[in-house]
Amino acid sequence: MKSEDAVEVQEHHMEKGEVAETQPVSIPKYITGLRLHLTTLSILASMLLVNIEVSVVSTSLPSIVKALHNFESSGWVVSGYLVTYTSSLIIWAKTSDITGRRITLVISNMLFAIFSGGCGAAQTMVQLIVCRIFQGLGAAGTIAICVLTIYEMVPPPKYPLYGALVSVANTIGSLTGPIIGGSLSEKASWRWVFLINVPATVAVTMLFYFSTPKYFPHHWKPHEDLPHLRKVFKKESLSRVDLIGCFLLLSASMLLVAVLLESGASFGWSSPITIVLLVLSILIFLVFLFVERRTTERAKRQEPIFPWRFLKNRVWMGVLFASLLPGIPYNSLMIAFPQQFQYLNFSTPYQAGIRLIPFNVMISFGGIIISFMAAKLRLPTFYLFLLASVIQVSGLGASAFLLVPKNVGIPGVVYGMNVLIGLGIGMMIGITVLLPPRLVEGRDLATATGALFQFRLFGGALGVAMETSILNTHLKSSGASLDDVSHAQSVGGVPQLQQHTVDAVANGLSVVYKTLFGFAVAQLVATVLVWDGRLVIAAAKEKKSGEEKTG
Repeated sequence: MKSEDAVEVQEHHMEKGEVAETQPVSIPKYITGLRLHLTTLSILASMLLVNIEVSVVSTSLPSIVKALHNFESSGWVVSGYLVTYTSSLIIWAKTSDITGRRITLVISNMLFAIFSGGCGAAQTMVQLIVCRIFQGLGAAGTIAICVLTIYEMVPPPKYPLYGALVSVANTIGSLTGPIIGGSLSEKASWRWVFLINVPATVAVTMLFYFSTPKYFPHHWKPHEDLPHLRKVFKKESLSRVDLIGCFLLLSASMLLVAVLLESGASFGWSSPITIVLLVLSILIFLVFLFVERRTTERAKRQEPIFPWRFLKNRVWMGVLFASLLPGIPYNSLMIAFPQQFQYLNFSTPYQAGIRLIPFNVMISFGGIIISFMAAKLRLPTFYLFLLASVIQVSGLGASAFLLVPKNVGIPGVVYGMNVLIGLGIGMMIGITVLLPPRLVEGRDLATATGALFQFRLFGGALGVAMETSILNTHLKSSGASLDDVSHAQSVGGVPQLQQHTVDAVANGLSVVYKTLFGFAVAQLVATVLVWDGRLVIAAAKEKKSGEEKTG
């Protein structure tokens, strides 16, 4: 009996004196054997490189600021990358439905590599920020296509295993990023933080291209149904792209993050400019939702970038919010912790990266443990969400109210809090990654995958913008500058001025931690949306059948 994971395609064999005879040929839908291992390796390596770039500047940022002489715009070195990274995930995912996963990943990886080289060659902060924006655009495609490929190359019972592998790759990137950034900035030059991506990305892209089946994930279909290039660029195919939705989503996302950043650096929160731009970004989001509803209801050929049926799916919307909210403390703390270690505890960039290890290790561990809990315990996902939320609230609550950042040695309790926060964030991210194939229709899988990561990374961009804005506001109101800290550390400086600046940083970071605690409480409340007693990630009975399918 044929496996249900194989399909029959028709091959015509002509023999002399005979008419064409049709013979069924079984082609596996899922990838197996050596090809599967090599594809998995290339996917995890691609995700590793992209995630390193999210966190690598956390410890190299002080060196970049010192070299390029511009602290007020330094937040854009992180958020410039994140704003395109977060705004274009859905677009990349949906585009790959038309162009195919393999060619789309090659394009996104090359975009990432080219502008990584541009970042390393930048001579001004503006040049660096522009290159980071396009580097983030390429990174978005990499993340979206890699996760989509995982969903399509293995059967559902294997999702927890591959979800754990994704958690490990992402967290190793976040873990090694600060160490690499600090080490290269201290021992060589901050430019190598970006330049090292170029050869690594080219090598990983070649591995993916040659290990993945041509036309994946449509490789098992009859020849006439495959997405050949001549079909991809036909008017009928291009008309499927929701261009208006793409433009509105990009505009609203980029404008909102820009307002959050500049409100602390260039103008106050109560200024007319801030209010007008915030209102404008909200209006664009509302127009975007209106357009997507119309596109969904009237869709013939054009496919919405965010289908209106998503908003009618309570559990799926709960998952999207559960993806967005942990992204805020994750990326914010990846910046705040190194700033605390370097500016308040006078650690070197390398030491700051080392001291981030407990936080990042627990994010990885949280993703792994929640994947196996989902696979083995058969608990409704609501309880897994609730457990992750409670752990995260506990860690952020302790950081916000029991510990005030000061210019003193780092107590062991700080590491304990970091462990709790990292564990909660890792568990929440891990459980959300497993859910798209079980909550949305097959036609929406690419869009849902992009939306899941876009929400999380958009939360990360908001977190970085919020952290930078709060710190800038405190420094500006006290007349202090982080340049004063760098000067005092390098040549001695004036003690009173140094302590004055350090106090401003400490007060700013204290407000950051309290704000993040508020977001953690909001996440705890939002878990109510995901209640569904029937929603279980993996069944024990499915595992055996899954092994039979892929054997």
